[in-house]
Amino acid sequence: MKLSGMKIASRLALGFGIIIILMLTGYSTSFSGLDRLRQHTSDLYYHPYTVSTTVRDVEIEILNIRNMILALQVKNLNVSADSTRRAVDSIANLIYLGFETIDRQFLGDKNEVKLALRHFTHWKTIRDEIFDAAEKQDFEKTASLINIKQQAVLGELTDQMSKVSKFASGKAKEFFEGADSYSSSYITILYIIVAAIIALALLIFTVLVNSIRKPLAVFNDGITRIESGDYDYNINLPGKDEISVLAIAFKRMTDSVSRLIKETKYQDWLKSGQNNLNEQIRGEMDIPLLSEKVIVFICEYLKANVGAFYILNKDKEALELSGSYSFLRRKHLNDVIKIKEGIAGQCAYSRKPIQVSSLPDDYFLIASSTGETTPKNVLVFPVLNGEECIAVIELASLRIFSDKDLELLHSVNQIIASSLASAYDRVALSELLARTQMQAEELQVQQEELRTTNEELTERTEKLKLSEERLKNQQEELEVTNEELQEKNESLQRQKSELEDTRKEIEKKAEQLAIASKYKSEFLANMSHELRTPLNSLLILSRILMENKNGNLSSEETESASVIHKSGTDLLNLINEILDLSKIESGRVDVRNEEINIRELGSELIRNFRHMAEEKKLSFEVIVNESIPQFIKSDRQKVEQILKNLISNAVKFTKKGSVTVEMGFEKYSLGKNEHGRKKHELIAISVKDTGIGIPPEKQLIIFEAFQQADGSTSREFGGTGLGLSISRELSRVLGGEILLNSTPGEGSVFTLLLPVKPAEKTAPKAEPVKTEAAVQVKKTIPAAAPDDDRNDINQADKVVVIIEDDPVFAKVLLGECHSKNLKAVTAPNGEEGLHLVNTIKPAAILLDLGLPGMSGWDVLDNLKENPATRHIPVHIITGEDKSIEAFRKGAVGFLTKPVSVEDINSVLSELTQYDGTTTRNLLVIEDDKGLQKGIRKLIEYSDINIDTAMTGAEAIEKLRNNSYGCVILDLGLPDMSGFELLERLEKAAVNVPPIVVYTGKDLSKEEEARLREYAESIIIKGVRSEERLIDEVSLFLHRVVSELPEKQRKMILNLHESDSIFKDKKILIADDDMRNVFALSRYLGEKGIKLLKAEDGRKALELLEKEPDVDLVLMDIMMPVMDGWEAIKKIREQPSFSRLPIIAVTAKAMKKDYEKCIEVGASDYLPKPIDLHRLFSMLRVWLYR
Repeated sequence: MKLSGMKIASRLALGFGIIIILMLTGYSTSFSGLDRLRQHTSDLYYHPYTVSTTVRDVEIEILNIRNMILALQVKNLNVSADSTRRAVDSIANLIYLGFETIDRQFLGDKNEVKLALRHFTHWKTIRDEIFDAAEKQDFEKTASLINIKQQAVLGELTDQMSKVSKFASGKAKEFFEGADSYSSSYITILYIIVAAIIALALLIFTVLVNSIRKPLAVFNDGITRIESGDYDYNINLPGKDEISVLAIAFKRMTDSVSRLIKETKYQDWLKSGQNNLNEQIRGEMDIPLLSEKVIVFICEYLKANVGAFYILNKDKEALELSGSYSFLRRKHLNDVIKIKEGIAGQCAYSRKPIQVSSLPDDYFLIASSTGETTPKNVLVFPVLNGEECIAVIELASLRIFSDKDLELLHSVNQIIASSLASAYDRVALSELLARTQMQAEELQVQQEELRTTNEELTERTEKLKLSEERLKNQQEELEVTNEELQEKNESLQRQKSELEDTRKEIEKKAEQLAIASKYKSEFLANMSHELRTPLNSLLILSRILMENKNGNLSSEETESASVIHKSGTDLLNLINEILDLSKIESGRVDVRNEEINIRELGSELIRNFRHMAEEKKLSFEVIVNESIPQFIKSDRQKVEQILKNLISNAVKFTKKGSVTVEMGFEKYSLGKNEHGRKKHELIAISVKDTGIGIPPEKQLIIFEAFQQADGSTSREFGGTGLGLSISRELSRVLGGEILLNSTPGEGSVFTLLLPVKPAEKTAPKAEPVKTEAAVQVKKTIPAAAPDDDRNDINQADKVVVIIEDDPVFAKVLLGECHSKNLKAVTAPNGEEGLHLVNTIKPAAILLDLGLPGMSGWDVLDNLKENPATRHIPVHIITGEDKSIEAFRKGAVGFLTKPVSVEDINSVLSELTQYDGTTTRNLLVIEDDKGLQKGIRKLIEYSDINIDTAMTGAEAIEKLRNNSYGCVILDLGLPDMSGFELLERLEKAAVNVPPIVVYTGKDLSKEEEARLREYAESIIIKGVRSEERLIDEVSLFLHRVVSELPEKQRKMILNLHESDSIFKDKKILIADDDMRNVFALSRYLGEKGIKLLKAEDGRKALELLEKEPDVDLVLMDIMMPVMDGWEAIKKIREQPSFSRLPIIAVTAKAMKKDYEKCIEVGASDYLPKPIDLHRLFSMLRVWLYR
């Protein structure tokens, strides 16, 4: 046990306890020795000593008896024998008692004592004889007995007693010597024990003293160091004793003192900075001088290496450099920065400080006479005057700016802002003073002018009198001239009328031309299906003939098939170019912006076109300048299409030399392009060739559709002339343009200019108008369908329904199904297809969108609205372009014709994976565990395996490593927003399943449009959201409605058969605006709803008393007599109406209004103007519940 872990009292108690234990041990040992000595003394006393003493007493008594008996033989003494006898007997009794004591205490042989006792007893017989003789006065006999017999017995008795006495003496000596020996050794041991106790006591005392003295020394040393100013010194005293506790308390005290001192120094530093800056900028200064003093002081005070001070120019909405410190150069920026541009511009816009680290090597530099380096940290701080940003301070340093640096800038903000405001006021005052002085001078000049004018007027009055006569004559002349002008005016009016008629006719023709052009574009765009469908069959069949899998074709026949396939492919490319152009003209081009790595794009161009150049023995090179940004944001597919056209043309029109692609940035730093963008915001991709060149007079027409520089029938180079036209239109869609610089015989340079960021306005998306001409192209009479398997279907067969109006392609699909061991039936139109699906209940459906009669879109809607067929996977194969709308409606895939056999096989393999018995995987991305649990409880069933993710990063990882049929996404995640997650998933090349956005956030139109690019469905939590969520998830997971749990099945059926719920329902409308009541009555009445009407809250209460079977109340809030809030309260006070659904309707749409409506007892809330779709959704929810 360590003493440092014990308290001082415990240590003392332990030390003294050990000493006491040692002393008790010594005392015990002493008591043991004394007891042993006492035992030796006791043995000496009770045995040898007692025996010796008793023997001596017995011997004395024997001697007394002998003397008394000796007196009997002397006649003259006249001793009475009888009295002597009695006296001797009395002494003899005492002797007997002595023998008993000797016998009891004698440690030697007891027979020795008994022998002496026998001698004494024998003596009694002799004594009796002596006494008898003495009583008879027979002195001779008495003397004889005494001297002979008695003497003999006494001799033996005395000898025997001597033996006993001698043995006792020997034993006494033995005991004495033993006690003496033990006493000597005991005293030695006692000395040793006392010495040991004293030594241990001293040791314990020393340890205890050291255990207290050393921590006190450390503590004292720490106090000394802290006293000298080292407040960060830590008194390290491990343990839990009083000194350690005291050291901890002392450390807390020193920490508090240190913090107080640091805070005091920090406040002094701040105040010193404020005072010094105030001193620096005191007095009247202009803006540049003030800016210079401010930035120099701040840089020196904060030890910043570089600084810049920008003043906000409100007229230009830009920051202008007004002062600097050690400022060398800046990266690609002028001294004027637009608001929201760059870090400084963003700081001015957001009015918040911005701190940036990890700067690029070519950022502005910190320079000295010996070298230069890049700063490690940049701090941009707004100077605010109230809530308005009036200036921006930009600092750079080789160190990281701390919070106290930022606090200093906050503390001097008002000083700088006040000084700037004062400077501005002085400038304004100076200008006003100058203007006032100028006006005063002008006033003086005007006064002089007025005097002069007055004099002139006086003179003119005289002259006017003279002129009056002259004017009369001129008036007559003017009347004649007026008549002539009137005639000319009438002529001009006639000309104007003719010009107006001509203008109207020109406008009419222009409108007719625009309509014709629009019809042409729309016709071509809508002809996609009709053109691609026959080509689809042509390419697939020619490909099958080329492969000659059966080996029954000759080489000439397979070569012919190859020619057919190549010609069909060329024709398809031509059709695609025409359709691309028509789409651009009709505004049907979608732009999908993404980040494009410029250097990767350059590498891809080398891979794609190097072999084309090598075939013509041309040099092909791609040069990427260092100044160009790493990434731009644009539509990658369209950028690649433009570059492909430009590079293909360069290679085609170049017989020898080289083709060079150069990507740059700084070349185009001046001027603006046609979209108004400064060219330093654009990158330039130039395609330079050493080909035939283009004459100046042809350089404009080559960008027109179907035009070439050499358009003659004997031209050397072929082509449609659409490539450059499409490229130019696509560049405009992307917010850029194409420039041309060409010299005949030397070559051409086509330069594509693209914005680094997407253009603010892209080509408008317009749905094609179905004109009469377009509709007539559709075939109304289907061709004969190929033979299928409809008469040979067993229960165990997997059947595919093919809804395709092209019999040739339908037959191809039928054959591929057979190759996959699938049964298939075909339908040439939508109506027959729906009938087959409802009859057969196939495993999958292949659907063409361009069908005669009912369109493929209507077929898809019917399939997904029908609970009996909505689970069947539908794959679209059509001539139309891919649309995300198909996936939103529940399609599992989309192929655009023409398709290859491999594409068809891939589709069939994918469709056969959908099995009604397979467990579907669903991923729920939601950070609220309560909502996770609610979604799981709502959807979970034996056919669904639900996985969850709390963050966006976890969701990306799970989507990368697992396969899911559907994803439910909440937009509010802890590490990123739902929008950011969807964008990252698209960039991460993750196979993303259908996404259902399930959120409580009210989405703006822009947010909803942004989500529509990625998500198949968007559900706002609230009105009937649970039903919609189950419906959408079941649709994308292809769950069979009839096999769902009863509750889920009922919710889906009610959702799709929604109007039946309104029949015979009774709704009370309380609204003082009869126009609203009339409009609502009309729409609600059409659904079979019975209506009651009240003009205010009181009449609504009266109607409820008369008609208590009302199913729902629509309550306007702002009404006379009794408003909606009071009416709702009074309704809820009645127990019979406590669960009556009440929907509050008001023009106030603030969050607090919604909360107040719910607080007073409303079931739901509907803002004005009323959205009928949302109203009916609410009615379905509350009437269903």
